[in-house]
Amino acid sequence: MARNHAPGEYAVAYNSRNHWAVLSQLYGSVWNEVILYCLFNVGLTLFDYYVLDDIFEARGVVITDKAHGISIFFVSFLVVSRANMALSRYNQARDNLCTLFIKARDFYTGIACQTKACQTQEAKTWRNDLAYYTCLLVRLCMASFDYADEEIEPWTIGELKGKIKEQILRDNQITGDTGKWAHKPRTTKEETYRVPNAMAFHLRLALHDQADFLDADMGVGPVNRFNGLLEGVMGAYNNQVKIITTPMPFPLVQMARTMMFMWVFTLPIAIESDSSTVLIHCVVVFLLTFAFMGLETVSLELDDPFGHDENDLDNLGLAEYCVFENIYAVVRKVDGEEWATRVRENMKADGKDVPVTEGTALLA
Repeated sequence: MARNHAPGEYAVAYNSRNHWAVLSQLYGSVWNEVILYCLFNVGLTLFDYYVLDDIFEARGVVITDKAHGISIFFVSFLVVSRANMALSRYNQARDNLCTLFIKARDFYTGIACQTKACQTQEAKTWRNDLAYYTCLLVRLCMASFDYADEEIEPWTIGELKGKIKEQILRDNQITGDTGKWAHKPRTTKEETYRVPNAMAFHLRLALHDQADFLDADMGVGPVNRFNGLLEGVMGAYNNQVKIITTPMPFPLVQMARTMMFMWVFTLPIAIESDSSTVLIHCVVVFLLTFAFMGLETVSLELDDPFGHDENDLDNLGLAEYCVFENIYAVVRKVDGEEWATRVRENMKADGKDVPVTEGTALLA
């Protein structure tokens, strides 16, 4: 289902003070995913009550709820543990995203402040390249995070343009010639996660070219500081890639899901030993099915926090708000509106190179 967050929201918004609003909100709710399971189990309860019960009684088969009473602790432990692990991964992903944005924004902001006194055409061109490369690095990271859902290779995004696009295309096995040094052929998925690392390398090269464009060398201290911020960006990115490429242990997921399905879908039979009316049985089965299947659905949602599902974080929207627009503002403040416009034009997803003007001509 397509993500459709409210304007200004980057996750599912709700009013936690309004109980009725929370209970009745369907956008982002698990009801859409679990209602069929609940109805199926209620139907199974009615079938057992009106059909199977007579068959069991005629054959002398006695069914009690003792096994369910004993196993519920084990099943609950597995289901809740899985949900807690998924929530932990979700929080780690959110923290990685936050760190990546802060470090990237501070990287360019620090460079702009450090070198703003130099207002030559060469210095402005160099800063403009760094602004574009910084935004592009973040954009490539977001494309890599979304690859599992969108299957769009980072090197095909419209924001990648000009000479840097040629370099990125050359620096991977799918579109370039680096495969001749590979230990074995790499998949598109593997090369997808390599692209931001290649982009970070080119950004480092551009940073260390500062002496060729500035009136005075920044010195070792500032360059090391900016390198440290860039390391923070890539550290957050690679931490997130670690989460993406290392799913929850399959045996645990398989065991939890097997026990949960067995427990939930044998509940209508086990509950027959209770003397309550069939209406009470149906209500209890419905609610317990909602609880267990709902928790499993939540775990599935939290496992993959990026993409276009309703509960996914709008990571690209957050990047535009937290990084891109702040960098445009810094460029405008330090170098002027024309240079800020150039970075913004480069970050349009149209695949078109920005026309060269006399004021913003790039150096050969």
